[in-house]
Amino acid sequence: MSSKPIKYFFHDGCPHCIRFSKALNQSPKTVRNQIESLSVADTRTKALIASKYPQVETVPTIVLPGGETLTGNDAFSWLENQIPEGVERMPMLGNNLITKVVVGSLLAAAIWFFYIKKKNKVAGL
Repeated sequence: MSSKPIKYFFHDGCPHCIRFSKALNQSPKTVRNQIESLSVADTRTKALIASKYPQVETVPTIVLPGGETLTGNDAFSWLENQIPEGVERMPMLGNNLITKVVVGSLLAAAIWFFYIKKKNKVAGL
């Protein structure tokens, strides 16, 4: 096992874990380098959960160095808060618009505008 201070427990078949993993992969390297990803389907991870992290009952779950456990939306919010100001953010919490476009990035704003416009058109809005 790695000595990275933050543990991320996931399952490959969980749609929320897939979204969280994508958001994690798009986060800055300084954030990713602190996190060890552990599949709950792995035998070694199951043993680790039983011995050291019994609080892990659902996925996605983040366990911080002090032992604080964050699941679901709390885990997504934590990851969102790790991204420095001024860095473009991707939507993380379902339909919530958490994305912030970098100031001065007209291209990003235009892409986002057309994405929302197309999404609303498909939804009949």
